[in-house]
Amino acid sequence: MKLIISQCKKSEYPFIADIEKNLFDSPLSINDLEIMNSQKSFKTWKIHGDYLIGYICYFHVKDEIEIIKLGIMKSHQGKNYGSYLIQKIKSLPIKKIFIEVSCLNKIAINFYIKNGFKKIGIRKNYYILKNNSRTDALRLSCEP
Repeated sequence: MKLIISQCKKSEYPFIADIEKNLFDSPLSINDLEIMNSQKSFKTWKIHGDYLIGYICYFHVKDEIEIIKLGIMKSHQGKNYGSYLIQKIKSLPIKKIFIEVSCLNKIAINFYIKNGFKKIGIRKNYYILKNNSRTDALRLSCEP
């Protein structure tokens, strides 16, 4: 399957919302995507072949990017599709990329480190878990 990375269309938000529901405890809704994408600096790219298999949502302000969400369908994880999205982001004229990840999400942390990110700090009690307890966020950054 030939992979293409391109800007996500509003008509594709339901597909992203479905992937979100299957991946995250606090998924983005179609309404969330519409509101966020109405902001000039917010972008959503998709990775697709015959169908949408993943996406990345991020803010691009001046020479920095903050990744908000990156998701790949569970059936397509481990095939480097997320790394393709990161490489595409790194090809933009930017100086830094930031991401925050739950300290409990070891798979995501290892993914970002594998893709050149470095740990830069912790946000204490940042994420609320399903049982209403809290966990820290690990801040990571990368200089393409």
